[in-house]
Amino acid sequence: MPGMGCRDIERHNMSQIAFPERPVRILSNANIEILFEQVEKWAKSLCEKYVGIIISEDQVKAIRTEMADLNKHKSTLKAACDSVVKELSSPIEKIRGEQKRIESIFESTYATLKQQVDCIADAERQKKEEAVVALIKASLEKHPGLSDFTIDVQKKWTNKTTSMKSVQADVDAIIVKRLDELKIKELEEQKRAAEKEEERRQWVEQAREEEKKQAESKQAQIPLTPPTDGAEKKEAPATEPEPQGKSTTPVSHSDATTMQIIVSWDASADHEIRSLLRKVREMASSFAARKID
Repeated sequence: MPGMGCRDIERHNMSQIAFPERPVRILSNANIEILFEQVEKWAKSLCEKYVGIIISEDQVKAIRTEMADLNKHKSTLKAACDSVVKELSSPIEKIRGEQKRIESIFESTYATLKQQVDCIADAERQKKEEAVVALIKASLEKHPGLSDFTIDVQKKWTNKTTSMKSVQADVDAIIVKRLDELKIKELEEQKRAAEKEEERRQWVEQAREEEKKQAESKQAQIPLTPPTDGAEKKEAPATEPEPQGKSTTPVSHSDATTMQIIVSWDASADHEIRSLLRKVREMASSFAARKID
């Protein structure tokens, strides 16, 4: 009732009307006589002559007429039973109708009370949600690395039966999981960075090795300049014995004081040939050597 408090409800309950012990009574017993055995015999007597029958073409027309009669007999039985069921169902339908009408009184009162209870529950849930949001914010602030991470409020956290201690445990578990994910990501990034650094180091080492090889190749190249002090020019022998598989081709220029010699050798004799070239360089007033690829 509007404006009624708890004590008013208790006083009202003391004077309420008692629920009748038997709200629905049967004043007279219905005497129903069921003659289904007789009806069954009637049906079988009409159908037994068709058992095992073989129909010929000239009997089709007559059989169609008898089939129609069978449907009529079926309809007669159905109509008789439906009439009795309707007569017996009439008081039952009346009882159900009155039951639903009275139930609506309870349902209307329940809906009114539920509306107010839900309003209060929603306010409590909103207050609980604000407390959960504050808890999540405080928990995330303890981890600067999670400044861009958010935790959505779960519906169960706003229930009245869920304690804040339980909410805190759930939030902490989510944070630990996120920190583990970030740690794994960081380790993977460090691994990729180390792999890139190793690739760079190998590239630098390879480049240095190439530079070293080029420098060693250039050591054999010395500029050829004609003497300017009038000193006696030394001529290299036109031919020189060489190991099998090697050839020497002297080429003379118009200047008789110079000679170009092309020499090829196996890699196994590289050290001996270079030593020989150094000796020639020491003996000559000017000397030049160039590697031909």
